[in-house]
Amino acid sequence: METGITHLVLRGRGELADVLPWVKVCGYDGMEVLLTDDGDITPASTQADCDKVRRLFDAQGMSLQSMCIATTKGRGSLVTGVQ
Repeated sequence: METGITHLVLRGRGELADVLPWVKVCGYDGMEVLLTDDGDITPASTQADCDKVRRLFDAQGMSLQSMCIATTKGRGSLVTGVQ
């Protein structure tokens, strides 16, 4: 079993590049990332943006465990598009 933490409680410490090394030092195996309006991953993120996030995790030897949707614009289903 892996231990993890959500970026939701750490967002005040910065974006992923700043937070992941600290999370690793604290002993966690991975982290949940946020899908936000203005963070590392947004609804407008490209494959290149997602690859960059994957590389950040890989560089720390950590797993990207899940994603928390924390957007404020255009609330609705990301699957169906229904608002």
